[in-house]
Amino acid sequence: MTIRLAIYAAATIATAALMSACGGGGGGGGGSSGPAYTVSVDVAGLSGSMVLQLNAANDLTVSADGTSSFSAALRQNASYSVTVQTQPATQYCAVSNGSGTVAADVTVNVTCNASVGGTWYATAGTDEYLGLVDEMGDFYLIDITAADTEFLDAGTASVVGTTVSGNYLGVAVGSATYPDGSVYGNGTLTGTVTPRASLDLTAQFTTSMGTLSSTPLSFTYNSLYERASTLATIAGNFTEAVNEGGTVVNLTVTISDSGALYSQDPNSGCVENGSVSIINPSYNMYRIQYLYANCTGAYTYLNGLTFSGIGTLDNETSPEEIIAGTSATTGTGGEYLGLLVLQRD
Repeated sequence: MTIRLAIYAAATIATAALMSACGGGGGGGGGSSGPAYTVSVDVAGLSGSMVLQLNAANDLTVSADGTSSFSAALRQNASYSVTVQTQPATQYCAVSNGSGTVAADVTVNVTCNASVGGTWYATAGTDEYLGLVDEMGDFYLIDITAADTEFLDAGTASVVGTTVSGNYLGVAVGSATYPDGSVYGNGTLTGTVTPRASLDLTAQFTTSMGTLSSTPLSFTYNSLYERASTLATIAGNFTEAVNEGGTVVNLTVTISDSGALYSQDPNSGCVENGSVSIINPSYNMYRIQYLYANCTGAYTYLNGLTFSGIGTLDNETSPEEIIAGTSATTGTGGEYLGLLVLQRD
């Protein structure tokens, strides 16, 4: 079964709010004199152990709900930033009110929920589904039908306890259409997750022509997700089969050992410059980003668009494949989705 790259314009959706850890690091600032203040964390929902950091240092291991304090004290007017250095094995913990300037003792809230991250597989009728989900809940869902047509969904999911909810945009790939002739639509997800085991969802989808469908999906987890991600592992030359007006063009996509991504289409002139980066070294999921330039003819609309998404390296196939979903927002608020399958040369 072959998956082809396709990029389609579609409507913008309002995505579900993501649970996201506050980023940042940085030093303390403030004076060396004056009162010293304590930075504490109030943790809820934790089952396991995690490591928190204060200003990219000062490790604090937490193994239970409640309040814990960093050993380092900060002077008045010093800056603080609390981040999760190591997540629990089957959870995702998000920091709120995690950064600011010290004027008194500070308490930062950390909430932990079951992790929806994984490489997931499901079947529904004659359709096969591949789900790529990172720890923050970004997901791309690839639907392959018995007729070898494909559909790509992209969105975000959040988890409270083990309850999953999310929104997504779906597009038909290649010459495929939905049963009512639509090529895109909007959907919602509801269900539950058992981390690193099972994901049960109901996917409701409304096409651009207004047809509503509801599909129950029971995903199983693939341990491929738990393999370490490294730039050395994913680096190499890959072939991308692109359907250009009915003609399949095989492009060479190069990923360097520093993560730089490059390809050039000899027909359309399109150049892809981008990067592959590690999201979490414990999991086989990568952040993929690339910018289009130099496109001519029917592909000039791609110039200046930056696509960003997630992908996994499937080394159980021969040759190995990178499978990724990406999306880009246009200047007018539209959304483009891209499905990538790169085979290692």
